[in-house]
Amino acid sequence: MSERTESGNGPGDGGGPVAPDSDGDRRFRRVAKMLALGVSSLVLVVVALFVLGVLGLPETELTDNRWGEVDGQDVDVVTEVGLENPNPFGFGGEADIVYDVELEGVRLAEGEGTDLEVDSGQNSLNFTTTLFAENLSVWWGRHLNNGEVSGLVADATADASLGPFSGSHSTTIEDEIQTDIEGALDESTDEFEGEYSPTRSGFDIEPSVTVEDATTEWGEVTNETTEIVTTVTITNDNEVTPVPTPAFAGGVEMNGESLADWAASEVRILDGAGDELVGDRALIPAGETEQRTFVAEMDNENVSVWFPTHVDREQPASDPGAEFSEMVVTTQLAFEINGERFTIPPGGQAIACEFDMTTTIFVDQEGGIEPRGCGLTGFEQPVEQLEAVGATLDEVDDGILP
Repeated sequence: MSERTESGNGPGDGGGPVAPDSDGDRRFRRVAKMLALGVSSLVLVVVALFVLGVLGLPETELTDNRWGEVDGQDVDVVTEVGLENPNPFGFGGEADIVYDVELEGVRLAEGEGTDLEVDSGQNSLNFTTTLFAENLSVWWGRHLNNGEVSGLVADATADASLGPFSGSHSTTIEDEIQTDIEGALDESTDEFEGEYSPTRSGFDIEPSVTVEDATTEWGEVTNETTEIVTTVTITNDNEVTPVPTPAFAGGVEMNGESLADWAASEVRILDGAGDELVGDRALIPAGETEQRTFVAEMDNENVSVWFPTHVDREQPASDPGAEFSEMVVTTQLAFEINGERFTIPPGGQAIACEFDMTTTIFVDQEGGIEPRGCGLTGFEQPVEQLEAVGATLDEVDDGILP
């Protein structure tokens, strides 16, 4: 009887002996199992530390906004964001940051940083972006329509990731900015008030006028234009001679840049009822008192030319820094009778009032407008400008209108 051979179902031939595990295979499986348990334990520890508050996602703080370099109409805005990473042992991560600055709801600056390394402890990050100069005219319109008050809102949001955890944290700075440019214009107009007579007129009876109740305020303000409305009460003190409604010309300069500049022909003249006056209808009869309103218009695009000079660090100020403007308001009333020029103030002069204006958008200083005084400056309105608004009268003979 032959000897029987045992067989098994081994690979390849349908059977064969199964080799026992090697020592290396067993060690590999043990190590793999220990690593898996270790990773799981580490994740559980990290989760526990987060739950206990030992570890956490970074917190964002918008610490500062300030003006940077100014080059022509390009103005840099520097935003500083602080990230407080509370995690010890160099346990950091990454963050994406977005930020923006608005004045009265108008976006003036925005920017972002991506894949920023966040170390343990305090992280300070600076970002620079260019001011949206094209939005300044829109802001100007909203600022004036809100009584020269603008709400400042600056936001920063960080989307941070730390290992398996991620989240967002935001911070906001809010402030209020006020100006009183209208008050400076009104104060300048006050200088018109008084009694005036020409040095010579060719009349037997010298014409004279009294100007009272001179005021200036903003009129209609849109995103594109701003009305400057000046109202005066004029009394023709002569018992015989009518006088034309004077032509009104002038301008506003900020740091030497023209914010507003109007010739007489660009000014609408209204009576006390708000009706526009032209030609003979604008004459003020002898012995009568009438109200006249002059409506000039500025182009809001001029704000984008002036504003960079206002925030330029090189501008002089009693307290050196940015957000400072030297403001000059120049105005004149004028008419002609029989070829003789009659100006208010007299002698072919114009009123020139100077002011220092500071704001507090990004600069910690006292904001406001400080008057520096009013004086006279040479100013001539061409006769063509006077004729364009009917501020000339040539049919007077010996002081009597035919």
